[in-house]
This record gives sequence, C-alpha cells and structure tokens, in this order.
Amino acid sequence: MDWRIAQAIRVMEQQMDEHVCFAALARRLGMSTTRLHHLFAAETGMPPGAYLRRIRLDAAAIRLCWTRDTAGQISMRLGYASQASFTHAFIRRFGCTPLQFRRRFRAGLTTEGMTAAYGPIGVREVDGFVLVTRRYIGDLYAVRGYWRDFEDRLRRCGVPRHGALYIGLMYDDPRHTPVEQLRYDCGVTIPGSSGLDEDRLARHGLHLFATRSGRYACLRFKGSRAEVFGAYRSLCDHWARASRFTVTDDPALEVHGIPRHHMDPQHLSFTLMLALE
Repeated sequence: MDWRIAQAIRVMEQQMDEHVCFAALARRLGMSTTRLHHLFAAETGMPPGAYLRRIRLDAAAIRLCWTRDTAGQISMRLGYASQASFTHAFIRRFGCTPLQFRRRFRAGLTTEGMTAAYGPIGVREVDGFVLVTRRYIGDLYAVRGYWRDFEDRLRRCGVPRHGALYIGLMYDDPRHTPVEQLRYDCGVTIPGSSGLDEDRLARHGLHLFATRSGRYACLRFKGSRAEVFGAYRSLCDHWARASRFTVTDDPALEVHGIPRHHMDPQHLSFTLMLALE
C-alpha cells in the first residue's frame, strides 16, 4: 500500500469522531485532492469519504453489540450531526435500524462463548506499545501469510527484533464486515527511541504506530485456530457487554511471543487484549 494512503487511513481511523477535510489531508500528504481520491480508491476500492463512512458504521455496529451505549450516544461519539442521520446511514449499511441490529445480535447469543470456556479475564493497566506495523485487508484465514510477508519486510528493512513482542491488531468483527474489507495489522514492538528511518520503513510498506495506554481486559488464549473466534466471543460478546467498563474504538490486540506463522495452528498461544474506558 502506498505510504501516503496508509497515512491517510491512519488519520481517518484516529479521527472517526471529527470532520476530516480531505483537501487539507491531501496537502499534508503532498498531493492534490483529486490525486488523493484516485489513489485512495485504487488502493482500497472506495473513495476516502466512503471509507470513512464505512469504518464509522462498522465501529457503531461493534458498540451496539459490546456496550450498553444508546444509539444517540453512539451517533454523537462517532461524529454524526444527528441521530436521524446516523440511523439513515446505518440502515443503508446494514439494512436495519441500530435498535433492530442490537436486538438481533442479542437474540443470537449462545452460551458457546461464555467466559468459563476460555479461562479468567483480568483487567490491568498497560503501557502503550510502540510498533512497526503493516496493514493487510481481506480474509482472516490468510493471517499466517500476512505474518510471513510482514517478517520478510522487517528483515529486508533491518528492523531490530531481539526481545520484541509480535502484536496483531484486529479492527473489525467478521460477522458485520464483509471479508474483503476486514482490516488486520501485523506489528512488532520497538524501543521508543529506536531512531528508525520512517522514509525507509515506508519504502518497505511499514509504518510506525502507537497503541493506546491505559486499562485493558486481558484473556490468555491457548488453543487451536478454530477456537480463536470463540475467545473473542467470550471476551467481547459476553464479558465486555456485562462489565462495568466500556470498550473503546481501538483495535483488539493479539500479543504473541513469536510471529503467528511460526506457531502450530493447533496449538496457538497469545494474550487477547481489549481497550477499556
């Protein structure tokens, strides 16, 4: 992905609740507004305005499932001018109102993902991670290939990895987001003062990113690839929705000691972390 489009995506994902001026964003990236729109569409399959609407609405769907926020609170949080405009956009994306969406989700919940099946969930304060990352979009069953490509780029770029943690960043719920739009970042921790050349990273399709510091719900997962989604259901569908905390709009983190493709798919081991407020 072109580094300028990757940067534009980061800006939109971090400012979902704000008005994004694409002309100003284009100037910041050293290109015309027309060039930004054409390049963005070529890289993502949609123009920047449509992309921003999509990630806002998918974030709204997650909040409807995992929090007790009202539709009005969610619309305000995500920068909609009114609840009516939010509801109209939501219907266009999901074919139902936010309230209907929440009711259908809750009606479909089963005990399969209850927390007891995957071990205890703890809440702890976590410092933010400074990462080198790369964005991948598509089928999550291809994640081992993502990590293989990512590790090759790190090697070619000379990113130091001694003692590093490998972190996958999950942005979307595959039950609500089409498979061809699912966002996943591969990341590796680096010292905050590593002095890495961002231009060199960009030439290899890599980017710096800092995760949120603060409170996280943490679940230690051990099991097969087929059981990973059950762990997400346990943490997000059941625990987060029933807890006194509220999930943020930050990505869920999968913290590994080694890159995912070096693990046996039948014996995965990582810590699943969900940012809270």
